[in-house]
Amino acid sequence: MPSQTNNSVRPAGLSSGLDLIALFVVSAILIILLQVLTARWIRSASTSTPSPGSSTPEESKDRSDLHLRRRIQHASTGLAFVSLSYLIPPLPAAIMLLTVAAALLALHRLRLRSDAAQEIYMKLFGALLRPHERTSLPGAFYFVLGTAISLAFPLDMARLSVLCLSLGDPVAAIVGTTVGGPRFFGDERTSWSGSLACFAISFVLGVGVMGFDAMESSVAAISATLAEAFAPRIGIDDNLLVPIATCLGLWLYASDR
Repeated sequence: MPSQTNNSVRPAGLSSGLDLIALFVVSAILIILLQVLTARWIRSASTSTPSPGSSTPEESKDRSDLHLRRRIQHASTGLAFVSLSYLIPPLPAAIMLLTVAAALLALHRLRLRSDAAQEIYMKLFGALLRPHERTSLPGAFYFVLGTAISLAFPLDMARLSVLCLSLGDPVAAIVGTTVGGPRFFGDERTSWSGSLACFAISFVLGVGVMGFDAMESSVAAISATLAEAFAPRIGIDDNLLVPIATCLGLWLYASDR
């Protein structure tokens, strides 16, 4: 296992709580701006996107492009969180993320009660939402909450878990949709090809990016893959389940050594 980051050591340049608050505010503004700009980019592909029953080649290409752009947004958000983990210590970062999750929850309740709030929200972020998220909590809430909970574990584990979510999950969806093949334990929403892709990406991230050994990376990859595959079955958003399951699997393995 790679040497764990000392959680008590403050990154260089962050000499006070005010520095952390300033960094948090700037980071939050930049991430929100990223989401707004990405939503506009996605919307540019969705203006001609057909209804689910359409099947012409042009319409299928438009739909695929739309989903690809959403997955790029998913990956870029996670990579931004991992990058910020090298600047903000785990405890302040967890508090900040929980604050953001609480704000997203409050915003969700507000938009359900206010047509004006819902209209503004959909105008800014609607293109990022899956159909069911128009009236339920968005995946961003679970993404932020799952990332915050992962910070209860050693920092290198948390980083790997968010990388598995950010890259393994969209790659699984792309491969599963493109290659297809047998369903994962009969579930129409997942495939063996997508799950194998998720495992491969997660394993490479563990060994090649985060410096875990092959066995640790295998444990992380299996945990992330199973969480991604079974999340729909058990009714838990994969944005929440994947980072928690990946950290927990790694932590249990490390504690038995």
